[in-house]
Amino acid sequence: MVRDTSSRHGASQGARGLPTTAQKDEFRRILRETRIRRRLSLNALGSAAGVSKSAAAQWESGRSLPVPAKVPGLERALELEPGALSRLLGYL
Repeated sequence: MVRDTSSRHGASQGARGLPTTAQKDEFRRILRETRIRRRLSLNALGSAAGVSKSAAAQWESGRSLPVPAKVPGLERALELEPGALSRLLGYL
């Protein structure tokens, strides 16, 4: 028998510690707004973060999320405080 335990998790994280829809939406919003404010193209952001333009575009569109190991490079590329995006995604 499979039990639904999602209601037992804290409000800040979804099942199994995965980011909630609200966290994902906020991540996408901050990523896009900060990239535009810093006047970075998706190509420049990907290059600065050590990933492809396609990966950066997928993160920004919500088709995927960065693995925890890629987030510090993304924070540096966007000139954000260390851990800003990691905390948002529930990685810290």
